[in-house]
Amino acid sequence: RAEFVNKPTKLERLIRNERINAMEFSEEGRMYYLSSWRYEKKRWALEDYYRFKVLVLNNKNIYQALKDTEESGELYSMFPELEEIKYITYPKDGDGLTVIEHTFLCLSNLQMLEDASNALRDRDEGAFERIFAEYKRISGERLAHLHIDMFRELVKIYRESTKTDEDKTLLWLLMLLHDIGKSVSWPEHLPMGAKLIKSILEQYGLSEDRVKLGEALIGYHGFFGELTLGEMTISTLRRIMDKFEANEQQLFLNMLAMINISDIKGIGRDGKLSVRKLDTIFRAVSDVVDGQKFTDARHESPFTRLKVWTNREDSGRFGRIESMINSELNQEEVRTLLSYLEEMEVQYGYGVFSRLSDQGLVNSVYLLSHICKLS
Repeated sequence: RAEFVNKPTKLERLIRNERINAMEFSEEGRMYYLSSWRYEKKRWALEDYYRFKVLVLNNKNIYQALKDTEESGELYSMFPELEEIKYITYPKDGDGLTVIEHTFLCLSNLQMLEDASNALRDRDEGAFERIFAEYKRISGERLAHLHIDMFRELVKIYRESTKTDEDKTLLWLLMLLHDIGKSVSWPEHLPMGAKLIKSILEQYGLSEDRVKLGEALIGYHGFFGELTLGEMTISTLRRIMDKFEANEQQLFLNMLAMINISDIKGIGRDGKLSVRKLDTIFRAVSDVVDGQKFTDARHESPFTRLKVWTNREDSGRFGRIESMINSELNQEEVRTLLSYLEEMEVQYGYGVFSRLSDQGLVNSVYLLSHICKLS
């Protein structure tokens, strides 16, 4: 779906110079060539990483500092992979942005969270409210009903992601390079990008755990977007998190949320981020680490498990739902449903039920009871 402007990139010029037929250059070959190209540059890698780290930590407006290096061409010297995505254009639903323009929209969103974080640090509530108003304004109708408390929660996740200089540098680096896999393959840009970022972080001399973290974040940087569409589940997220030590799981979740939110908000001029998507991401970030709630639910009755899944644990609200279910389903349908709930994986149920309205939930369990009966 991506469109390529008819202008040769640095890689294409290199291919041409070495008399390689670009038409026969496979995705695997293209990726190998990128890796080889960076290997030749390895002796400068540590210097490049230090320059980037100083830029992130010593500038109040990190976005503008990066934009200045992009306009001067210095950015492409530090990160030659970025020149490969400079001329790749989004399809029509992306407002015709190039991938590098999308990347800088993502960085501008991250900068607003940085500014808001600094305002909270300085106890400047007025500045925080102005940043919040601007964050809503540039998002158009999608975030028109965003509440300041939800924005405060968003900034809190950013602050948790950037507690140390190393983590702050890594988050901004990953946001800058999150789409480099598109230089190899648009459909497979997540796994391709993960392989490329692993090579880059290793050359930067990062620790094994940070290389592993960066590789996973790039490889799954579309996860929350898929979760909000119902294409992924909390259970899948927990399986991904099992790759990390307990003390790194929350950092992985926080950084994943930051990259995903900025990425969704950077698709198109107004972005694709909505209050509903934010709410889904916040629930996942806050609940998925707390496995105890799900563990306890395994030993409870089916309706209690449903209460956990639906995030309606106050008795009054869930009582209304239980009453609606009992009034709209006959006894046989209720028995079929309860049998299904007993067998259903607890964490999968959360992803299925947590975002439904009361009536939507009742409609869903009605359909489930009949589907289970037929099966």
